[in-house]
Amino acid sequence: MVIPVPVPTHSTLMRNHHNVGLLQASLDLWDQADQMVFRTHSEDFFIQLDHEFGSLTLHSPLRELVRIVRAAVERLGNYNRDCAIGRDVNWP
Repeated sequence: MVIPVPVPTHSTLMRNHHNVGLLQASLDLWDQADQMVFRTHSEDFFIQLDHEFGSLTLHSPLRELVRIVRAAVERLGNYNRDCAIGRDVNWP
C-alpha cells in the first residue's frame, strides 16, 4: 500500500528520523565513554580537568572543548613520556 505524502512533510519526517538516529548514536557513545572511564579507573583525570577548566555542557562553545582536549592530550603525553623514561608518576 502506498500513501501519498506531501514533499515538505516527507522531508520533515526524514530530517526528524536522521536527527533521532544521531541522538541515539550520541547516547550510545556517551554510555561507552562512561564505561571506559570506570573500567580504566581514570575518574580522577577527568575530575582534575573539570576542576581546572569547568564542566562541559551542551551549550559549551567549541573553543572550550578544543581547549580542554588539548590540555588532556598534553597531560597524557607528559604522563607517557615520564613513564617511558622511568620516572615515578601518578595517574595525571
